[in-house]
Formats: sequence, C-alpha cells, structure tokens
Amino acid sequence: MEPGRNCTVENLTSVNCTAWNVTTAPPLPSLPLIFGTAFPENVPQAAYLLVVLTLCLLGNTAVIGTVWLDERLHEPPNLLLSGLCVADILYDLLVVPVMLNVLFTRHYTFGQTACDIMAFFHILCTFFSMMMTGAISFERYHFICHPMQYHSKFTGRRIWGLLLVCLTGALLTACCTLPFLRSEPPFFYSAPMYCVSHAIVSGVVGWLFFMAAGSLATYSQVRIYLEARRHLRAIQAGNISGDSAEDIRKKIKSAVTTTAVVAIWWLSEFPLITVETIRVTAPHTTSVSWQVAHRVSRFAYFISTCSNPIVFAFRNRQFRHAFKKLLRPRAVHSFN
Repeated sequence: MEPGRNCTVENLTSVNCTAWNVTTAPPLPSLPLIFGTAFPENVPQAAYLLVVLTLCLLGNTAVIGTVWLDERLHEPPNLLLSGLCVADILYDLLVVPVMLNVLFTRHYTFGQTACDIMAFFHILCTFFSMMMTGAISFERYHFICHPMQYHSKFTGRRIWGLLLVCLTGALLTACCTLPFLRSEPPFFYSAPMYCVSHAIVSGVVGWLFFMAAGSLATYSQVRIYLEARRHLRAIQAGNISGDSAEDIRKKIKSAVTTTAVVAIWWLSEFPLITVETIRVTAPHTTSVSWQVAHRVSRFAYFISTCSNPIVFAFRNRQFRHAFKKLLRPRAVHSFN
C-alpha cells in the first residue's frame, strides 16, 4: 500500500486507495461474514454502535446533570464519577461516528490530520479514564478503611485538585506522543474500523498506565473487601449495632458499586489494551483470529463507556430520587 491514499474497505478482504494523505495497513485475509462491512453484515454492528452511543450520551449526561444540579450529590465520589462520564462521552463521540462512517460508506475519508487528532484524543480519553478509575477506587478505599481521616483528606478543593492532576497527566501523556504520531503516520486498520497510530511508544506507555491504574484499583478493592468483611462479622456478632451498623452497610453498598465499575472497566479495557500493545509491536499481523480479536476488543470497550451510569443509577437511591425530582415538573402555585 502507498501512503497518501483514501481507503475503501471491500468487506475486509482488501483495501482500495485513492488520493489522500494517510497510510494504510496491509491487505487483510477473509473474515467471517458477521465482521464484514457490506449489507446486511453491517446492520447488527451499526445497531450495536448506535445503542452504545445513545446509552453513553443519555446516561452520562444524566449523571453529570443530576450531580451538578443537586447540591446533596456534591460529594467526592460523585464529582470523580462526573469526570469519568465526561471522558466516556468524548471518547464515544470521537470514535463511534468514524466507525459508523466506515460501516455505512465503506470508505475512510478523513486524512492524516484527522488521524493525528483522533489518535491524540483517543490517548487522552483512555488515559484519563484509567487515572479516574484508580482515583475513584483510592477515594473509596479511604472512605471505607480510614473513615476518621477521610473528611480531612478528601475536601472539595482536593477533589478538584485530583481531577486537575488526572486531566493534566492525561494531557501531558497525549502531548508527549504527538512527535511519534507525526514520525510514524497513523494507519487505517479496517479490523477495528478506526484510524490509530502504530507508534510503539503509545502502546508501551498505555500498557504502563493501565497496569498502574489497574493495580491501584485492584489493591484498593481488595483492601475494601477485607475491611467490609471484618465489619460484617462484627455486625453479625452483635459488636456493632444501631446507627453505626446502618452507616457501615451504606458504606459497603457504595463499595460494591465501585467494585462493579472497576470490574467492568477491567473486563472491557484489558482485551483492548492487550490487542493494541501487540499491534504496535507487530503491526503487520493480519491473521483472521487477530483481526476478529481486534474488532471484538474495540466493540467490548464501549461497554464500559455506557455501563457506569447504569450501575450508578441502580445502586444509588439518592441519585434516583434526585433524578426523578429533576424530571418532575414543578408545581405552579396560585396566589389568587
């Protein structure tokens, strides 16, 4: 394939190119029909992407709006979750339309500048989500395991500072990869239907960030589980009762919610980051199983971008009440 071409995907068996400034991946072998880009194989894939995008936009926007409009929800975990929701919205708005464009038109028509922009924001959103997941787990760890120190450590100002640190770290990481993006032009890979950079530095840094955030989140969840188990045994033994027992049950419930978010993040992020890391180290791998894994991992990652609001809403009664209150029209009082 020659650089500087616009790519037409022929049902993932070949890539035809016309004039544009983008490098294309090597020709691909035949894939199962379900992963094709021609009608009707593209219908279930497009339907899945549209459902994911709709759930992501509606769910995350509902969480952000409810948290910001209801002062009772201005708590550290809710503010951190709002930051994660913003990253999920930006990621889906960036990636899903490109994939839908390829499915419907079987063309990639954006060029190298758009590839650079998409690669930059892909790294930014992914790394910010990783850091926010670790931050949320770390906050819940202190809330459950160190309640006496929690309110002095996690003040409103420090939560904003934590959000700023996560955003700055993600921005710096994305900016540091820009020279490598330009030196190694992005490829259009028809398997994930997404234009990404194959610069090895982005894959290595992404893996390191993922392992760091994942280790912090997993460590926090294990410590929370052990602490919750100790408290439950104390409640069952009658050593803790009354308001203290009810308060501990509420804390454990919030910890279970965080655990569900972290588990979904692990299950959806790990396949994608693994496939992406292998891709940058062996960019010319084109086996059928490899291409299927590439697309499936990309599709699976979208689950985490729309599932957090659903988990949060079902597990948080205060959020549900606040959301219903916002939707309910205010009563009009008459003074006649």
